[in-house]
Amino acid sequence: MLSKRLSSIAEMVDTKVLYDVGCDHALLDIYLSNEKNIKCIAIDKSIDCVNKAIKNVKKNSSNIKVLLNDGLNNIDILENSTVVISGMGTKNIIKIIENKKIDYLICQSNKNIYELRKNVCNLGYHIIDEKIVLEDKYYIIIKFEKGYKKYNEKEYYLGPILLKNKNNTYIDYLYKLKQNIEKNINKYEESKKKKINTLLNQIKEEIEYN
Repeated sequence: MLSKRLSSIAEMVDTKVLYDVGCDHALLDIYLSNEKNIKCIAIDKSIDCVNKAIKNVKKNSSNIKVLLNDGLNNIDILENSTVVISGMGTKNIIKIIENKKIDYLICQSNKNIYELRKNVCNLGYHIIDEKIVLEDKYYIIIKFEKGYKKYNEKEYYLGPILLKNKNNTYIDYLYKLKQNIEKNINKYEESKKKKINTLLNQIKEEIEYN
């Protein structure tokens, strides 16, 4: 059974081919292969994770290619396919996708969501879907597509799709974000405080408007 996070990622996949970078146990790939007949390439640079993935694939009789590989190095990505990178930091995600031609990209970063949105969009993508789930913590999952679209700073911080489709989980997330910023506001450098206060006011507006 998939976790909420992996289930949300699975719902976003609508191509016939998937590259799962940092596949770990390959549970996402097994589900998509067995339930949706999607061709999955499970990739990890850890030999332990690859061995674990191979074991799970055999156990579930899934037709999945498992590769020991560092990101997408030396991998030719097919047209109209999806690349999933979840559970990594933003810097690693950006490093993996730079100079790669990817039609659809689904990312879940452990931190620096603002930088993820902005840097991926600066590489020539735009946001077509976003989800937020709560398990042990909040996870934000973002789907990008090739093509340019202009966003403002508020949208980079809070998510253009999430802002349009606010649900209870997202509102609770905004409350937590507001509390965290207020608690740590004095730790920011003076040069950043103005931007942080602007963000804080935008969060308050969204909470009050809701």
